[in-house]
Formats: sequence, structure tokens, C-alpha cells
Amino acid sequence: MNNKMILLILFLISPAAYSQLDLSFVIKTAPTFGPQDLIINGAQYSPRLPEKKVLLSPVILKIPNINLVPVAQVHFSKTATQIASAPEVPPLLKIKEPIINKIDTGIENIIQISPDEYKMIQALIFFEIQKKYDLALSLFIGLIESPTYKSQALLHYADSAQALGLSSEYREKILRLLEKAPNKTLKIKDLLNAAVTSAVKNVAAFQTADMSLLNSLVESFNLDVSKNSTYLYKLAQYLITQNSLFAAESALNQISSKSEIYASSVLLSASLKYRQGQVSDAINQLEKIIPLVEKNKKNPVRNLLIATLARIYFQKAQYKQAYQTYLKIDRSSPLWLPSVIEQAWAQILVGDHIGAAGNMFSLHTEIFKKAYLPESYIVRSVGYLNLCQYGDALHVLTDLDSRFKRTYEKLVKFQSENISAPPYYDLVKTWYTQNKSSEINSLPASFVAELAVHPSFTTYQKQINQHEVEITKFSQIITEFSNKEGLDNMKKMRQAAWNRAENSKAVLRSKAAAAIRARYDEFTSSLAKLLEQEEILAYEIYSGAGEHIRYQMAGGKIEDRDPATLTPEEKKSYKWKFRGEVWEDEIGHYRSSLKNVCANESVAKSKGDQ
Repeated sequence: MNNKMILLILFLISPAAYSQLDLSFVIKTAPTFGPQDLIINGAQYSPRLPEKKVLLSPVILKIPNINLVPVAQVHFSKTATQIASAPEVPPLLKIKEPIINKIDTGIENIIQISPDEYKMIQALIFFEIQKKYDLALSLFIGLIESPTYKSQALLHYADSAQALGLSSEYREKILRLLEKAPNKTLKIKDLLNAAVTSAVKNVAAFQTADMSLLNSLVESFNLDVSKNSTYLYKLAQYLITQNSLFAAESALNQISSKSEIYASSVLLSASLKYRQGQVSDAINQLEKIIPLVEKNKKNPVRNLLIATLARIYFQKAQYKQAYQTYLKIDRSSPLWLPSVIEQAWAQILVGDHIGAAGNMFSLHTEIFKKAYLPESYIVRSVGYLNLCQYGDALHVLTDLDSRFKRTYEKLVKFQSENISAPPYYDLVKTWYTQNKSSEINSLPASFVAELAVHPSFTTYQKQINQHEVEITKFSQIITEFSNKEGLDNMKKMRQAAWNRAENSKAVLRSKAAAAIRARYDEFTSSLAKLLEQEEILAYEIYSGAGEHIRYQMAGGKIEDRDPATLTPEEKKSYKWKFRGEVWEDEIGHYRSSLKNVCANESVAKSKGDQ
């Protein structure tokens, strides 16, 4: 098929396609083709040919001239001969074929862990990381009898017990470990060091007598205790019992002024100076420390500091300072009532008989009917006697006799019927349960109360109470415990702790009973002396009354007397008639309305001679 035929067929099929056909290729192949050659149905067709496209030649890039530098001739540092003479490398040695052993793929423990070691690891996790001291305690119990871990378990058991508040349990276990120290070996030296360090940290759990062993170990291991105030204070207490006063004072001097027990350390230091005759130094120490504790008036240490300073003033005959210091003791302190009586004696010795009589009168009102204050009657009577108010003085003595002569008989009777000490402890124990009764075993409740509040008894009783508290805590721990195996261990240890506590309580009760018995004997003897003084004082009253009557019958007149040195200023005092009530806040400041009616001694003597 030629080109003409192709065009004809395209035209017939689609004139539109034919009109868009690029016939340039036809022209190139058939240059003779023209319109006259194409006649269809009598019509002549002349196809429209596209214009020829002119293609431009590409731009010829001109390569710039480049000056090429010729390569310099290479120079070698060695000649070919030298290179050829390089040392030959020997051939590698032939490596033997490796021998491969047969591999055993079975499981094998790299480290063998015994049951006790596993238990120790678990206990240490509870103790050191999770702080679950009850769980740690139960595991350490099971290791205390282990030949390998018994010493370590004993130490950690003690620390766990201390963390749970079981102080006596801690003390007993640590002491058991420390008692091995004299025979210590290199194997347990580090463990003993840790035990001593723990004991120093928790020294409050130990008794004064324990400091002998503990301090020797502190020195042996060269531990620094200079910043441990509690340790230094307890050490000083122990050294005092050994009469090592200078060493005790050295320990107290290391206690920081920022320590919570600084005031107590100053009080103990002042007492040491007083015992050594350094009274002025003792006064200076107390005078400086009291302002630092003045804010908390109910603080027992504060009130003991004040009472001690007042008593030292009294013994140095500085009665005015003693009187003013006694007034600072807070009414909440057990020292308050005794201090009011001591204060009245200071008033009498300085010549303020009106103040002494007035203050003792306030103690004989209804508010103090349950207090045991026989000495106050003697003080009040002496005050009246020195005011020459003989009738009132005799009336007070009569009141003393009626109140306390019968009491003395009861005390002597109980004393004769109870030679051993335990009944005296039971006497105080009964008072604690029946403190609203007026009598305990036929003795005045006020008398028994004085026995119960004295430190010689309360010191031991607090230790007994601590044992009771710890056994209760042990029981609470067991109640909350769920591990069966650990529970059995805990029960076993609680039983041992209970047995030990009962033995300790028995010893403490014996000591407390002996302290009460000694106090009972002291009170009974003191009351006997007061009743003897009553007879002597009655003689003085009758004698003074006779002299006074003779003086007045001889024409003697009573002149106004100079007020005592402790008499308050008029602007700072109030006067009112007594109407049966006493203001507790003002006790210590009361004054009698009775005047001094004694004659001048020189005038009275001359009138009496006439």
C-alpha cells in the first residue's frame, strides 16, 4: 500500500483526524503529491500542510585555556639497591588445629546460697531497704542460734527492736554481744565495732551502770563521742557514782549549749561544783542558765534549777535572794509546796515574820486539805511567836497536835507491823488505784501521796512501766503479724522477753520498795522531831507571853517597828479582809494582818528587871 492509499483511507474514516495529521513525512517521501491528485465524489481536495519547523543548532561551548603545570620528577629516598636489601619476613608458623572439648549444657549454681544465708539476705532487705522491722525481727530471731550468723543476727535483731520501740530488748541483746568484747577476735572485730557504734547512738536505752563496759569499748575502738550529748551526760552520771568528779565535769563541759539536755548538764555541773566547795561558781552557772529556760515554766528541769539555786542562796544566808528565787517555781511542779515552806523559813530568818505567817496561813485553808504539810504549822507558829502574837502561836501548835499526833501513832504502828519493804510498795500501789480515798491502809492519803511523788521511787517505777509498755508493743506486733513461721519465732521471743521483763520488774520493785521504806522512815522520824519541837515551842510561847505580860504591867508601851526587809511597797501590794478564799496565784505573797507587838528588847529587859 502506497502513501496515497493511506491518506485516502484516513480521510474516509475521519476527516477530522485527517486534518490534524502531520503530513511532513508524506511530503518527504512523495514530493510529487499535489491537490490535483485527490478527487473524491467529484470534489477536489487540497490538504493543508503544516509549516516547516526550523531547528537551531546548539550553542557551542568554548573551553577556556588552562595552563597545566608539568608533574615534577619523583625522587626516591632509597635507591633500588637499598630497597632490594630490605629484611626478609619469615613465614608464619603453622598453627595446630584446636582441640574442642565436649560442652556440658546442664544448669549449675555459680554461687551456693545456704538457707541461713538466704534468710539473712531477706532479713537485711526488710531491715535496711523496706524498713519493715517486724518482718526483719522475725527472721533475725531464727538466725540468732545459727553458728555462722548468730553474732550478726544478734546485732540486727537489737537494732530492729530499737526501731520498734523495744528499748529494753535492744539493751539486753546488745549487752550480750558486747560482753564478748574482752575475748574479741579479728573475725568479729568489725561486728563489735558496729555494735559499740549502735550502743553509743542509742545510749539512752542503757542504765548508768552499763557505762563502765560501754565506755571502755568506746576507748578501745577509738570512737568519737564528743558530739553525743546524751552519751556525755550519762557518762558523767556514772563517773559521779565512782567519785571521779573531775572526769565527770570534763564530760559535762563538752556538751553543746545547743543541746536539748544542756540545762540538765549545767544543773549537774553546778551540783558537782557545790560538792567540791565551789559554791560561788555553782551560783554563777545557775544564774546564767535560768533565763534560757524561763519561757517553759512547766519544764521540770527549769523548776529544779530554780529550787537548787534558791537552796544554795539559803545555805549561804542570802535569804532575800532565796525568797525571791523560790517565788519563781511554777505551781505545777512537785517542788512548789515544799518551796513555799522553805521560802517562809527564809522570810523568818530575814525578819519578815508577817510574810511567813501569812503564807503559812494560806496553806492551812481548805484548798490544801489533802496536802501533807506538818512543817508549815511550826513555821507559822514561829512567825506568830516572833510577832509576840502568843495566843495565835499557841492556837497553831494545838492544831498541829490534833492533826498529826494521831497520824504519827498510825505511822509507827504500820512500821512495826511491816518490817520488810514490799508492803510499802503495795501501799503506794494502792494509793494509785484509790487516790480519792482519804486513808490508805489506815494512813492519811496525803502522807502516802508524798511517798509516791518522790524521785527515789518514781525513777524505778518509770522503768517498771517501760517494761509493761514494751510487752504490750510486742503483743501488738504479733497480733498484726501474718507469716506463720515468723509468728512462731515472734511468740517464742516475746515469751523470753516477758520472762526477762518480769525478772527485771521484780528487781526494780524491790529497789522501789526499799526507796519507799527509806522515805517512810524519814518522814516518820521528821514528824517525831516536829512534835518534839512543838513542846519546846510551846514552852517558848508560854515564857514569851509571861515576859510580855510583865512588861505591859510595868508600864511598857508597844512602839511602831521598822518593817522587815521583805515588806512589799504599798503601791505594789493590796490589802483585804480574808473571806475564806485563797488565790492560788498569789500564794507566796500573802502577809498576815497581825502586827508586831513585841517591845524593844533593851526596853523590855530594863522594865522586866524593875
